[in-house]
Amino acid sequence: MRSKISPRMKSRLIVGIVTFFSVAAARAADIATTLHFNPDLSREANPLSSVLGFDASLLIASNVIGVLLFVTIPLLVYVFYGPAKIDETACTLNDYISLQLYRDKLARTHLLRGLFLGWPFPRNWLQTTRVIGFALSWAVVFGSLQAAFAWWATNQWGMDWYKQYRASINFHGYPVLEFIPVLLVYYSMGYVHFRREFNTEQLSGRTQGGGIEMTLVTTTLNTVAE
Repeated sequence: MRSKISPRMKSRLIVGIVTFFSVAAARAADIATTLHFNPDLSREANPLSSVLGFDASLLIASNVIGVLLFVTIPLLVYVFYGPAKIDETACTLNDYISLQLYRDKLARTHLLRGLFLGWPFPRNWLQTTRVIGFALSWAVVFGSLQAAFAWWATNQWGMDWYKQYRASINFHGYPVLEFIPVLLVYYSMGYVHFRREFNTEQLSGRTQGGGIEMTLVTTTLNTVAE
């Protein structure tokens, strides 16, 4: 018999498909724009080209491999594995994230330290991979579109203020400031991931609770009638 897909997995599957094609389109836009304005990659800041000397074909191949390894695989984990079942009641989003990643309720300061500084290490690496698959994918989408925009802004549209913005803080020619909005998108999408799943769990709990309450009321009425 054909196994039936649960509504939650169906929802994650739709999100996963949209996310994957968004990543593919954004990476294609970035690479196409790069080759349009810089076909010999002489001004490319990507260390694969600037340091290792990758040509266009190797750069494209490395991007495909990178997307498959670091985006697609974690995204598949996000789709095919649901949130961990927890024994304790998660009354707040802080509790829910703590239980999903660390299998314990952490104080807000400890949780933020773990999320932003990496200590303590997560104890549930499956759930860690799930949130990375979702959040990193959208960070890649944003970063790729930002890179494509940068080529057009600085080479076609004459946006001098954007050139100054990119050049204000750079490391070996790479504009460090452009990492900041990418990180903001990464953590924002991580928040969206946990908020959606926490709300779903809360709704499911209320629905089950309502069903149990209705069953008790019906049983009581039947007993009184007898």
